[in-house]
Amino acid sequence: MTLQGVHSYDVLANPNYLESFQYVSASQENRSDYLIDDDDDEENDAAQSDLVRAALNLAFIYDPASFKFNTQSLTQMKLAHEALMSGKQIN
Repeated sequence: MTLQGVHSYDVLANPNYLESFQYVSASQENRSDYLIDDDDDEENDAAQSDLVRAALNLAFIYDPASFKFNTQSLTQMKLAHEALMSGKQIN
C-alpha cells in the first residue's frame, strides 16, 4: 500500500512508530503522568518526546544547519511555538 494524494505524513500518527519512539503527544491529557525520566528536574520531563517531534520535523526548519540538539535550541523552539500559538510577535 502506498500513500497517494497526501501532501504530508505524520510518522507519529502511526501507533507503531509512536511506540517505537516512546513518544507522548503534547495533546495527551495529563501528559506528565506518562513521562518518566532519570533526573529530579520535573520541568524537563517532556524533553525526550519534544526532541522526537523536533527531530522528525527538521526538514521543515528554515535553517536546519543552525539548529543544535541542546537545551537552549529546544527551549527557543518551544518559546517560538508558544508565541506562534498565542499570536504574539517573535523577535
